[in-house]
Amino acid sequence: ADGQAAIAACSRLLENKALAPAKRAEWFAQRGWHRYRNGQGAEGVGDFGKAIALDATKAGYVLGRSRAHRQAGDFASALADADKTVAMEPKWSHAHAARGFALEGTGKWVDAIAAYDKAIAIAPNDATWYDARCWARAMKGDYLVGKSDCDKALELDATSWNSYNSRAYIHYRLGNHAAAVADDDKAIEA
Repeated sequence: ADGQAAIAACSRLLENKALAPAKRAEWFAQRGWHRYRNGQGAEGVGDFGKAIALDATKAGYVLGRSRAHRQAGDFASALADADKTVAMEPKWSHAHAARGFALEGTGKWVDAIAAYDKAIAIAPNDATWYDARCWARAMKGDYLVGKSDCDKALELDATSWNSYNSRAYIHYRLGNHAAAVADDDKAIEA
C-alpha cells in the first residue's frame, strides 16, 4: 500500500551483488511498477529499461516501460514500446490497449479506437477496454457510440468510477445535464 516503502524494498534487494540477472531484472521491473503507480514515470522508464537490458524477452517489462513513458508525457516512446509489446504478444489485450493509450496522448483518436477494438476482440469481457474506447470515441465526437461503450463497461463492472465519469462527460456534451450529474455522483460514490 505504501509506494515509497515498496520502492525502497526493491532498492534494498537490488543492492545484493549476488542476484542472478533474471532476478535482478524482475526487481528492476517491480520497482518500475511501483514507481509508475507512485506517479514517477521517468524513474519507472529507467527501471524498466534496466530490466529489459537484462532480459529482453519479457513483454511485461516492455509494456511497463510503455506505460511509464506515457505517464512521463513521452507518447512517441510509449507507442514504440507498445508496438514492441504487440509484436512480442499479439494476443495480449493489454498490449493493444497500451497502443490505444499512447495514441490518445497524441490525439489520434481513430487509431486509438482501432487499438481498443483489437483489445476488446481479444478480451471481450474486460470493462476497462470498453471504457477506454468510450473515452476515445467521446474525444472524437462520437457521443452516442461512445455512450454505448460506457454502458457496456458499466454492465461488466458497475463499480467503475472512470466509466461513470466518461459517460457523464458524454451526457454533458449531449446536453443531458441531469444524467451527467447523476453519473458524476455515481463516480464520486464509487
